[in-house]
Amino acid sequence: MKSFKRKLANYFKNFKLALFKPEMLVLPGQLAFFFILSIVPTITLIGYGAGILNLSTDVIYNFLSSAFNKSIATTLVVNPSNALGLKYILTIILGYYFASNGASSIIVTSNTIYGIENTSFLKRR
Repeated sequence: MKSFKRKLANYFKNFKLALFKPEMLVLPGQLAFFFILSIVPTITLIGYGAGILNLSTDVIYNFLSSAFNKSIATTLVVNPSNALGLKYILTIILGYYFASNGASSIIVTSNTIYGIENTSFLKRR
């Protein structure tokens, strides 16, 4: 029983140390910022993927038009043409980069808080 109490006390001690680190003042804000920033590219990539796979984008369009307005829904849900042009490929690459900022921010934040060395940019993405 004493071992369990010691482990529990050690857990809360480590939790308190992690919670009150100076990085905890800045990193949660960065994390929230990049999650909000990655919403639009993620929705655009889902719309592109649905268009390429000939899936119905009506569900996505109806959700966005009811949540925001029809002009925003029309902008975000794009029906890509069958031709893979430079504009389409550039949109996919930039969309993937911006959409992955949220997940990358989680990795960097966790590594910074727990003192783990960050990996390379490509491995993190």
